[in-house]
Amino acid sequence: MPPQLDRPPPPYLQIVEHYRDRIRDGRLGDGDRLPSTRQLAQEWRVAHATAAKVLSTLRTEGLVTSVSGGAGGTLVRTADHGDPADPINRSHGLHHVTRPAPGEPRIVSADVEPHPPAHVTEALGLAPGTAAIRRRQVVTARDVPLSASTGWFAGSLAGDAPDLLRTERVPSGTAAYVARCTGRTLATGRDEIRIVPADPTTAATLAVDEGTSVLLTRSWVLDRDGGVVEFGECVSVPALPLAYEYALS
Repeated sequence: MPPQLDRPPPPYLQIVEHYRDRIRDGRLGDGDRLPSTRQLAQEWRVAHATAAKVLSTLRTEGLVTSVSGGAGGTLVRTADHGDPADPINRSHGLHHVTRPAPGEPRIVSADVEPHPPAHVTEALGLAPGTAAIRRRQVVTARDVPLSASTGWFAGSLAGDAPDLLRTERVPSGTAAYVARCTGRTLATGRDEIRIVPADPTTAATLAVDEGTSVLLTRSWVLDRDGGVVEFGECVSVPALPLAYEYALS
């Protein structure tokens, strides 16, 4: 059975969390090899750019490193190499970035919003004024907020998919859970990324000044008939850079 996307945040963050968990609990150890960008895209059925973003995020967090020459690839990095006070250490031909603690996700609420924002009802394909299920999550590292995300679902799913209204993880992933409960088949996903000024709520959640530029990612998970299974929004602090790697041949 292929791996499933897990949780309301954008697909790339769901996959990142999958590997964070395995590095944190030791299932992936120092020197273990991660799938390539192409393999990730195939296994998780996401775009090449999304898969590249997964590896880039793990590198930014210092959990993995890219190695050139020989077999090359992306390797787990749980042991320190060189002086940790030096942000970049080139010993052994490896680039070392001082590693922060992995982000800790926490679902802070799960409820039915009777009057969701207009852009949410439009994204879900609902009639204006229709209720929607809302799941909110915050990711922190050393008690510092890194991102806040909201997963939105049609309010009519409250009966068929009751776990959406619990502040607990859905092991199979929320979109896969909805698909299983309703007999739908997941088919495609789409991400939209932009820089926006932090509104008062975002500023308070991420502990930044109002108006600070933050990264907003909006994601859609669609079934094979084109229906939206889940719409997600995630805002993250500006200190988390985005980077992509791509082949020129």
